[in-house]
Amino acid sequence: ETFDESDAAPIDNQANAQSADARLPTDDWVGKWTGPEGLFLDIQPSPDGKPGHYALTNKDNLDRQGDYPGVAEGTTIRFVRDGKDLAIRPGNGDETGFKYLA
Repeated sequence: ETFDESDAAPIDNQANAQSADARLPTDDWVGKWTGPEGLFLDIQPSPDGKPGHYALTNKDNLDRQGDYPGVAEGTTIRFVRDGKDLAIRPGNGDETGFKYLA
């Protein structure tokens, strides 16, 4: 059997551009972010595959590590820990409160 270019599916550049536009700024944060004394925040795409949904694992103190669902909201990822609505956002070392990151 031979390949004829007329058999090839056309490239949908508009669909490709739309999928690139669908990328959220928070998608760039996926990965493990380490802090001092073994603390970390791990951001992964949510297992449900929904855009803007994340699976978060956070060790925020020496005695606790938890898993939380997160949802992109603008340039933050919002999640609930201990009944409190929290947001992950870009910042600098001084804002963390850790002298090792200042």
